[in-house]
Amino acid sequence: MSTERNVSEQARLDRIERHIKQLAEASAALQRELGIARQLAAERDRASRSHISPASKPSRKNKRR
Repeated sequence: MSTERNVSEQARLDRIERHIKQLAEASAALQRELGIARQLAAERDRASRSHISPASKPSRKNKRR
């Protein structure tokens, strides 16, 4: 009987270990995606700053006399 309990306990621990590995892999993938997203956001920010033109002057309207 103790052998069956031991096997089921070992199987449970193995299942937990596999789950932890899956979570670690998912976390690493999310960290990579976050890094890429931050890079893209920084590049978009730099690109938008380089295209900003100075404020245009209001056009002068000719006054009729």
